[in-house]
Amino acid sequence: MTGAAFRAGVTKHLGNTSVVAWKGCQDNAVQVYLFGNLIAERRNGFTRFQSCGYNTATTRNRLNACGLDCRIKKGRLITPDGEPVPARF
Repeated sequence: MTGAAFRAGVTKHLGNTSVVAWKGCQDNAVQVYLFGNLIAERRNGFTRFQSCGYNTATTRNRLNACGLDCRIKKGRLITPDGEPVPARF
């Protein structure tokens, strides 16, 4: 649900996750919230991700669904090249 809604740019709410599409605004932003924390955003063709400090399997699953390839290693979310997923943008 999360990834499909994020890629399509449609608003969806399910359990602890919300995808919010800001249609009609100048930059047509799409944002993903997990437990009320912004973890992914696409704005003006640029996508960015953050963990909000929650390096959990749930955060990893939502970020991966949105297109970021990450995993948990030693309690941190990292990309395949070993870069940490930032806690904040």
